[in-house]
Amino acid sequence: MSNQVLNSAKGTIKLKVMKHLVIILILALIAPTTWAQEVAFKTLAAQGTCIVQRGDNPDEYVPISTGIKIFNNDKIIITGDNSYVGLVGVNGNAIEVTKGGVYNARDLLSESHSASTGLAKKYLQLLVDDMSKSQDRTAENMIYTGAVSRSTSTESIALFLPESTKVIKSSATVQWFPREKASSYTVRIRNLYEEVIFEKQTSAEEITLDFNVLDMNPGEVYEFEVRETQRPARTSNKVTFKVPNRSELAQIDTELERLSLEIPRNTAIGDMVIATYYEDHGLYLNAIPYYKSAIDKEPDIVEYLNAYNTFLEKIGLGGMANK
Repeated sequence: MSNQVLNSAKGTIKLKVMKHLVIILILALIAPTTWAQEVAFKTLAAQGTCIVQRGDNPDEYVPISTGIKIFNNDKIIITGDNSYVGLVGVNGNAIEVTKGGVYNARDLLSESHSASTGLAKKYLQLLVDDMSKSQDRTAENMIYTGAVSRSTSTESIALFLPESTKVIKSSATVQWFPREKASSYTVRIRNLYEEVIFEKQTSAEEITLDFNVLDMNPGEVYEFEVRETQRPARTSNKVTFKVPNRSELAQIDTELERLSLEIPRNTAIGDMVIATYYEDHGLYLNAIPYYKSAIDKEPDIVEYLNAYNTFLEKIGLGGMANK
């Protein structure tokens, strides 16, 4: 073999070795940065003076708002005890931070337990996405166009219900707003054969329905309405109640039980997750009180109120948001 061939082979080998060394060096340099930039949380909501100090650039401070990513080497800085931060972890867990202080994102994540299934993580992510969109629409002064708001201008009695909702074996309260107040209202539920399966008179402008005891069969559809007792011509619009079939009811029961074990109890975030689950399954009557409960728990969190108003727009009740 000639010296020229040997020298060429040595040069090729040397070049390959150098390429491998360069690749190894690059990986060694970027690996710590990549690890440091792992996402720990996404922000669901914030109130008060709440900022993030970036771990890769300690001179960078970012105000916390819905949807921003918090990395595992970041620090969360909360000023005052009237502040609030709702966080959704990559492990599928949600936490609320309500006390002033400096918190390491990595420590908060390690202290929170991972959700045992992906169900809570799914609805927490859906909640973050929806609330981020809601915030964008609010900032741009946009109106949600996913549903047509029901006109209540011609109704003697306006029901605080969409035109159709699924119902399950639980209790739920229905409100209505009469154009003129009456001394008594008659509430009726009929089946598809126009047979009355429930009727009750009340002087209140709401009624609590216990679907556990009503004779409503899985997979069937019913009609709900409210009339003035003395002047029955003054009536509400008719709302359709749809009962899921047996397999759907069983799935809902199972998933609600799983969710209750995976979300923080007695918290606004927990209520928002359940509301989102009900909304996703068309159980709008069940979703409404959970949205309201979250707002009652954290009345200063604008993001939760915006999410509720967006929900009402979706189901055609945007014009009744302030009722």
